[in-house]
Amino acid sequence: MSAALSTSQADVRESLRSVLESVVKKIVTTPENIKVTYSVGERTTIYQIETVQSEYGRLVGSQGRMINALRTVIAGMAGTHGFRAILNFKNDEKFHQF
Repeated sequence: MSAALSTSQADVRESLRSVLESVVKKIVTTPENIKVTYSVGERTTIYQIETVQSEYGRLVGSQGRMINALRTVIAGMAGTHGFRAILNFKNDEKFHQF
């Protein structure tokens, strides 16, 4: 039973990755520069958006509204399938100006 559940959750995680990547590619101006990956922890799946610096602001949105909306959708979809999901930018520290 747990093997079937694991396979099912693996399928759901991949589906969420695919949906997220499709949505993000519709938001940006250079969709070829978008890559969405995920890593699975014990109880949490971390989705990471990899992009170029020029698209970072568009994905964050005004006052973080866009990224927060994406996080809410992903968390809700994951929650209905029994796991927690977090959405981050891969290597986002490289976009911050000090």
